[in-house]
Amino acid sequence: MREQSDKQQLPTLSELKAALRRKGFKPSKARGQNFLFEHRLLGAIAEDVGAGEQDVVLEIGSGCGFLTMHLAGRVRRLLAVEIDRTLAGVATRFLERYANVEILSADFLTGGQVNAEIVERVREIGGCDVVTGNLPYSAATAMIGALAQWAFRPRSLVFMLQEEVARRLTARPGSSDYGGLSVITQAAFEAELLRKVGPEVFWPKPKVHSRVVRLKPRALTGDFGHFTRFVHALFAQPRKTALNSLVAGVTRSRELSAIGTGAKLRGRVAGILSSLGIELETRPGQLDFAQIQAIHGELVPETWIK
Repeated sequence: MREQSDKQQLPTLSELKAALRRKGFKPSKARGQNFLFEHRLLGAIAEDVGAGEQDVVLEIGSGCGFLTMHLAGRVRRLLAVEIDRTLAGVATRFLERYANVEILSADFLTGGQVNAEIVERVREIGGCDVVTGNLPYSAATAMIGALAQWAFRPRSLVFMLQEEVARRLTARPGSSDYGGLSVITQAAFEAELLRKVGPEVFWPKPKVHSRVVRLKPRALTGDFGHFTRFVHALFAQPRKTALNSLVAGVTRSRELSAIGTGAKLRGRVAGILSSLGIELETRPGQLDFAQIQAIHGELVPETWIK
């Protein structure tokens, strides 16, 4: 593989800054543009990704291509998606010696779903085995939600996220980090926390720590999109009881209003909670996935996920 011979050709932070300066580019805080530049750590994260020489990898938010370089020598093919055209151009120059890398300048999400252009390109190359990327705080939740419903089923997804988001993905009922994102993620994936990453290895230096997380897709049947909307409704008012929060959330949701509204809905939900042995004063954050799954299944059995 090319991995060892390429180590001497890896660009430095100074070269990265110079390349961006020539383009008149300034990192955007809104887009979470903090670039990981420490190559030893990048190599370790590439190991965490776990992709081999027969694998096709999809990288989300490839930036200037620093992680891409460490992955390219390990895999058969790599499709890197970057929304910022300037960064995509810089990455193209840094990665020009890698014939197995394709850079696509596009927004990963469109209308809450994976961009149709990306879907089509992945289909053309025969799917992907692993998805990876450094996901921005502002879009991480939406991206993970979209990938949970994606028709392609990669072997694993390995992301770098802000520590706060990573904790929420793996949180357990009753903890301060537990919420709708925890339930949705754990319904679709087995989530595992990997290495911690400090702010000192990024430029510009962020104020928060990061964490690498591995997600392994679970086999699910049913309407996962409906379940996701149901969970959002349940956790819409997390300080209220699950009964009050769910009734209010379903009533406000155009997509869920067919379940019922008002006193009739309250009576149904109260009856379901009681039949499942759940106290009516229980809050959403005290319910585990199995209980939430059961409530959803009783309310809308035709969309039940299992």
